[in-house]
Amino acid sequence: MLKWILSFFILASTSGAQPEKAFVFRQDHLPTHSLFRVPEDGLRVLWWNLGCSRKLSRNAQMLANKNDFLADHQWENLKQFMDSPQRPDVLILGEFCPSNFDKKTLSRLNKIYPHRYKIDKTNPQYDIRNGLRVFSLYPLELLEKVDLDENDFTNSSDLTRCQSQVKKDRPKAFQKGFWKRPLPILSVRTPDGEITLAPTHLANPWTILNVCTSAVMAGRRMIFDRENVNAAQALQLTEELASETPLLLIGDFNTPKKFFGMRGYGYSVMEGAFGPSQILDSQNTYIDAGTSLKSASIDHAFTQGLYVSYARVWPLAGSDHLPIYIVVKPKH
Repeated sequence: MLKWILSFFILASTSGAQPEKAFVFRQDHLPTHSLFRVPEDGLRVLWWNLGCSRKLSRNAQMLANKNDFLADHQWENLKQFMDSPQRPDVLILGEFCPSNFDKKTLSRLNKIYPHRYKIDKTNPQYDIRNGLRVFSLYPLELLEKVDLDENDFTNSSDLTRCQSQVKKDRPKAFQKGFWKRPLPILSVRTPDGEITLAPTHLANPWTILNVCTSAVMAGRRMIFDRENVNAAQALQLTEELASETPLLLIGDFNTPKKFFGMRGYGYSVMEGAFGPSQILDSQNTYIDAGTSLKSASIDHAFTQGLYVSYARVWPLAGSDHLPIYIVVKPKH
């Protein structure tokens, strides 16, 4: 249902050229397009939500096959990518499931990147263990790990009005800690100076809000209401990071820039603090499994005190999210 809501509302409210069809990366036939001309000067960072969050039902597996969300293509892309001239200095993988990740690919990544950081479980919303992995060519230091809280979302009018239905379909939604998300604040020591890196994955209450209301109302509450957990976490992370510079805040924010042409509350809060996302409105990052449409831009990259020479969405197959690639350098 989340995919349907995103596809119907966000596709209707955005326009622009879409990335080409997602493909399996091959060095010998990489398209000679400006998209793939990544500058060498600066810190090259790639974020990719791998989409490993739950065991797939039979129908979901059929959609995965149809839309090329296949894990083996994901691993092949990563291995090929790491041996190409476009290899990033920092690789960040969200929704990383150790049980489902290819050991040879992981071994290759560990061999290439000497500096690593991980959180084993970042999303209590799913039963399968999924987390965050950061691989870096440059030294990493954990400055702080912040818990983005629930802001009493379990007692909010949005959730309590759906209490009976939610408890039946998603009983864990009322458990303490279910909506919390970790925010690691890292320092990357680059040749050009230290950069603060904050990989982010905000909570996603879309499907919960849709349990007992229409898609229209669920979309309105998710985008514009201030009491839903996604908006609360967007506000909290801006308060935590407002003074950090130079800063790269990157990840899956589970909120689009626009809803029928209007800025939503959560995105507006972040835009007000850090400026607009470096990912353009037309650079959609989320693929609707039911239609194969690139239907939403919910993965973002915000910066403070950084020059940005490149920020694009890469059409790599293997997940319902497309990776975003950004190149930054501290302002001196």
